[in-house]
Amino acid sequence: MIFAEVPTELTLLAIIAIALLLVWFWKRPGSGFLALCGFSILLMVVSIAIEDAHPDLRPFPGWQGFLILCGTFFLAPSLAIACAARLFSLPAGPRRTAINVFIAILLLALVGVKMFFASLWDVALDGLSGPFLKILVGVAAVLSALAMLIGAPGWRKALALIILATLPLMNVSIELASHAPNGGWGRMPGILTERSAAVIDKAILRYHDRTGGYPAELSDLRPRELLIMPHQYILQSWEWCYTGDQQGYRFGYIYRDFFGRPQSPKIVAEVGSPPEQDWYCPIDAGSIAPAARN
Repeated sequence: MIFAEVPTELTLLAIIAIALLLVWFWKRPGSGFLALCGFSILLMVVSIAIEDAHPDLRPFPGWQGFLILCGTFFLAPSLAIACAARLFSLPAGPRRTAINVFIAILLLALVGVKMFFASLWDVALDGLSGPFLKILVGVAAVLSALAMLIGAPGWRKALALIILATLPLMNVSIELASHAPNGGWGRMPGILTERSAAVIDKAILRYHDRTGGYPAELSDLRPRELLIMPHQYILQSWEWCYTGDQQGYRFGYIYRDFFGRPQSPKIVAEVGSPPEQDWYCPIDAGSIAPAARN
């Protein structure tokens, strides 16, 4: 999981309740409420970025890790679902209703994206982020739907079904993260890692076309060849394996199908005569295994 300790059930329910109360009892929703929805979108984007990178929070002091966890893993999806429910419920003209529905669907889609990356890392690391997030989203969706049935005017009560539809959306995200397009379980982390590696390798070749040599470090590709460095989805907090100079380069990563499978360095590309002394792609703290080429 992305965190070492899970807050108590009481803390979890308190976070969901705070999000619902903050949104549902917002007096006379107007520009202030839309600003809250904008904050919710921003918080979800940050939350997805953290879930995607999946950093180890254990080095952080306890209170910092707890705040990051509560803000991005618990509060962000709860607030997003509550804002979506309130947006569906607000009486407005056709144009404003269309805008509200668009923002609400965007918020729900962001929750689905977060679930995808949480489940993706579960497959890679045998984690439980996805199931915890599914419980959280389920509780928030049911409570938001009940609030809509009580407080929404007229026919808008029926839109509570859209909020409840968030639950099967989560199942779709879990399936997409755990099953490859060919139906094989556990392949998606490797597939996405291969795609990230292909993006980096193309950037290395662009660097060579521009400078006549190869980067000494992958960080040399930024920001001209790569604005953001893609990362791998195999092992948490691991970097790419790379060595390079003017004469050549070797680029790869530690590969395994999914958690519990044997690990081995996998060379994505090797050109020319890269400096051997700088190539280090360890299986563990002190070993280098034979590399497997594509």
